[in-house]
Amino acid sequence: MNGRREKRRPEEFLVVLSNAWEPVAPAHALTKNVSANGIRAITDQPWKPDTRVLIKSSTGELWARVIYCEKLPAHTFALGLELLTPKKRMDA
Repeated sequence: MNGRREKRRPEEFLVVLSNAWEPVAPAHALTKNVSANGIRAITDQPWKPDTRVLIKSSTGELWARVIYCEKLPAHTFALGLELLTPKKRMDA
């Protein structure tokens, strides 16, 4: 099988990420693309794979799991987030 099973749409909006298991300060992130099962987001903090994350936006909350954390230039990181709850439109 080549490529993704589902289309990702470029959608940029601000979200707040919180670690589900440890009391840490929330991080702000900017989504880059979104699908029914995942989100790619850019943030200034690294996250460990398999970390459970609460994603908050102005329109709701979703639970996700960090799949990957890729170091980018300018001290930023790209996160691949697998949604653990059904996606609702977060940018509406």
